Amino acid sequence: MTEPTDLTAIHSQVDAALAEFLDLKAREAVTDGFPGEVVEVLRDFVFAGGKRVRPLLCVVGWYAAGGQGIRAPVVRAAASLERFHAFTLIHDDIMDNSHTRRRNPERAGVCMGVRGSRSGIPHAPAATHARRDRPGHGLDQRRLLAGERRSRRRR
Repeated sequence: MTEPTDLTAIHSQVDAALAEFLDLKAREAVTDGFPGEVVEVLRDFVFAGGKRVRPLLCVVGWYAAGGQGIRAPVVRAAASLERFHAFTLIHDDIMDNSHTRRRNPERAGVCMGVRGSRSGIPHAPAATHARRDRPGHGLDQRRLLAGERRSRRRR
């Protein structure tokens, strides 16, 4: 068992939980007819760096409150905090129409919002990857919308 204060081990376990979640979502995207690039764009963003402070505080806080035993569920909850944090950063970039993330234009607008009702949800951002350093690289909006329509028909 890992010591509660082994922050490097906790960081690695959170990264493994994030990778496992994104792998699952990539498989589901293919099954549902969505382009797999969506998950890869998110994977690039989530693993582009970061200190993972929120998940570390979650796990260490669990120990501080007397947590004992198997911590896998706590690590998954901690990874969820990191996913939520990534969402808030992406949302912030969309709302602010940001051209940089942490002063880095390569991470700019990982999922730039395309406003309009083409997706059936007014003002809903559709995931399109705007890589200024690789023209033509990114997500095809038509494939995203086709996958969304197929998914809705199955419900």
